[in-house]
Amino acid sequence: MQALEDLDYLAALDDDGNLSEVGIIMSELPLEPPLAKALIASCEFDCVNELLTIAAMLTAPPCFVTPPVNKEEAAATHRRALLHPDGDHMTLINVYNA
Repeated sequence: MQALEDLDYLAALDDDGNLSEVGIIMSELPLEPPLAKALIASCEFDCVNELLTIAAMLTAPPCFVTPPVNKEEAAATHRRALLHPDGDHMTLINVYNA
């Protein structure tokens, strides 16, 4: 039931419970529904490249490694340079672009 409620919230279902036009497009993307909907919506807000980067970073295997003990301070300095004040998703864009 929760899955249907989630799809309805994302406007992926029409009033009869069938896939809406947006739902059909979402189903063609190899992404979880919320991320697929965000990617579709990014077209309206002219931020497709940024959303593609975020989607890639969220769906890829983790790219972060634990540094050796003797390099923790240097790693922390690099990590701080990539942090974005607007949150984790913007930080992921910085990591991708680094």
